[in-house]
Amino acid sequence: MGISDGSRLVDDTGREFEVHQRRPAAAYDDGFTLLFDRGCACLAQAGISGTAYRTLFILLSPGPLRLQFESWRSVPGAELATALDANATTATRALALLVALGLIERRGRGGGRERAAAQYRLTTSLGWRGRATQYWALKKEKPERRGGRHSRAS
Repeated sequence: MGISDGSRLVDDTGREFEVHQRRPAAAYDDGFTLLFDRGCACLAQAGISGTAYRTLFILLSPGPLRLQFESWRSVPGAELATALDANATTATRALALLVALGLIERRGRGGGRERAAAQYRLTTSLGWRGRATQYWALKKEKPERRGGRHSRAS
């Protein structure tokens, strides 16, 4: 058997068969996040607990709690607690630790009728998801809040 063109297969008798090729789903079909060496070193040196690691990877993973590097969004404590199979206090403490370490950023205070809900995004010191031009444009933007000891990116 030989292929006569990209969409037909011809056997030894001359019979033609239509070929339908499906590309297998790749691991990156839902997108990917690039973690920078410095961000990985920060994770390794931070000494954070399993709950904080799990929180970070929930926020990095596709799903309803996924954070972005460019846009801000709220992280409902009850939803995060459910994803962690923990209580709301544990989830809130894990978020606060990730902010203190400079792995995520927070704006707003949240927690009350008069206050705007706290919003979060991933820091560019950890990594990036998207185009390089978007990364450099965001790096030039003045951050609203960059706390934590690992908040400086190279």
